[in-house]
Amino acid sequence: SDIGRIYGIQLASLALGGTLAGLVIGQAVPFVAAPLVSGLFPVELDPTFEPLPLLHAGAIGMLAVALFAWLPLARCRDVAPADLFRSGIQKTGGRMRHGRHAVLFGIGALLVILVLAGAPRIGIAAVFLAAVVAVMLVLAGAARLFLWSAKGLRPMAGPRLAMALSTLAQPGNGAVSVVVAMGAGLSALVMVGLLQDNLERELLARLPERAPDLVFIDIQPDQVDPFREAIAQEPDAAIMQLAPVLRARVVRIAGKPVDEVDIAEDVRWTTRRDRGLTWQAAMPEHTELVAGEWWPADHDGPLLVSVEDEVARGYGVGVGDTLSFNVLGRVMQARIANLRKEIDWSRGRLDFVFVMSPGEIRQAPHTTVAAVDVPPHAQARLMDRMAGELPNVTPIAIGEAVERVGEIMGKIALAIRVVAVVTLATGLLVLASAIVASRRQQIRRAVLLKVLGGRRRDILTLLLLEHAGLGLVAALVGSILGGVGAWILVSPVMGLGWTLAPGLVAATSLTAILLAAAIGAFVLRRALTVPAATILRQT
Repeated sequence: SDIGRIYGIQLASLALGGTLAGLVIGQAVPFVAAPLVSGLFPVELDPTFEPLPLLHAGAIGMLAVALFAWLPLARCRDVAPADLFRSGIQKTGGRMRHGRHAVLFGIGALLVILVLAGAPRIGIAAVFLAAVVAVMLVLAGAARLFLWSAKGLRPMAGPRLAMALSTLAQPGNGAVSVVVAMGAGLSALVMVGLLQDNLERELLARLPERAPDLVFIDIQPDQVDPFREAIAQEPDAAIMQLAPVLRARVVRIAGKPVDEVDIAEDVRWTTRRDRGLTWQAAMPEHTELVAGEWWPADHDGPLLVSVEDEVARGYGVGVGDTLSFNVLGRVMQARIANLRKEIDWSRGRLDFVFVMSPGEIRQAPHTTVAAVDVPPHAQARLMDRMAGELPNVTPIAIGEAVERVGEIMGKIALAIRVVAVVTLATGLLVLASAIVASRRQQIRRAVLLKVLGGRRRDILTLLLLEHAGLGLVAALVGSILGGVGAWILVSPVMGLGWTLAPGLVAATSLTAILLAAAIGAFVLRRALTVPAATILRQT
């Protein structure tokens, strides 16, 4: 009991020192980095000292140490004194008692509560936390499966590989911790890399091929014909789409105020502020109806509306129900005539969630938006013409917008990649720590191999194989988890096309394997130079 308290005080002191150092560094980084990266962001960075977030982070750090230190400290009481004098004994302490389970669960629950309390959106934080726990459990399971299968692989392997597998299968070598820490960093790196690769391919490569070159907004009703004439005078330009636009807000759904309707979270954004809507007599090109029929081109009756199917489901309405819109202070009710297939925003077209039938809606103040196809060499000439003839019309160069999106994506990916690299570095530190913890045992083994005739090259190869094996397991499982995570975000969540980048995954995995092997060999380099007599006299 006293020994447990002593080690507990030691660990608490080290944890407190490390936490304070981390808080000081974390608080200093914004002040140091702000002047260096200010040009990368469109807003001015103004770092401030906030004590509450620091206290919150410090509490999380101390609880994290307590979570991982509690079990080893508690099991110290189960180790018999005689075992401490026996070389190579590795005791696990038997089964964990129920009281220790309760303490461990309490620390973990408090840690989760603190993490969620500091998140701006608890739901997203909870999903992220659950994903992190799942990744760690999968990595730990994969590591244990590898160590278990290593025993069966020894008869089929060569002498060096068989010895490396035998060493890895021994208890107390920290292999599971190494695989979990390294695999977590690798999965984050692979996920970010694949996510960025797919988004760049979709937004920076494919979108410009489908999207218009220029979009003109703020075209007044009496400027539509002059605008058409201006485009006609440019031989290389053509109007792809032309649609009237006005701003309106959904205020009633099926006769009920919006606040009284249980709206799905993924479509709630359509009711939070004014949204752009349009009206069309004929059904727009590429439109697919999933329910109802399009109104006749000469419809002049009560106001009808076409709604995206996903939004209608989120509202809990269908064909025949009504939606009311606040248009510049006037509430206009429209009956749902049809539901359209979910909009594919990646097509780069001018699409609207709500499309009205022509009628009295045309009398409301509105503007027109136009999508124009024009080659790059003629864009400047066309914009100059518009500036002279229709100065209030605003052109938007889609190519420049896509480039801007690419820059923002790059900055976000860089920030996430830095965190992933730090996580991977932590895994490598765990590897180094595990090696140092078993250094004496490793030196004894190296000396015994020397005495038995092992050459320096053979021993070094053995060390490289051991740690490369851990890196291989972490790389394989981490790459799979990272790839699955990236696919979930790109395909089901964002609805974009998915493409695997095997070169990126292979390069990341190979780097991790080589780093693991190199760090293992570097930390244990002294094991190859210790005189055999020195170790043999201690046995």
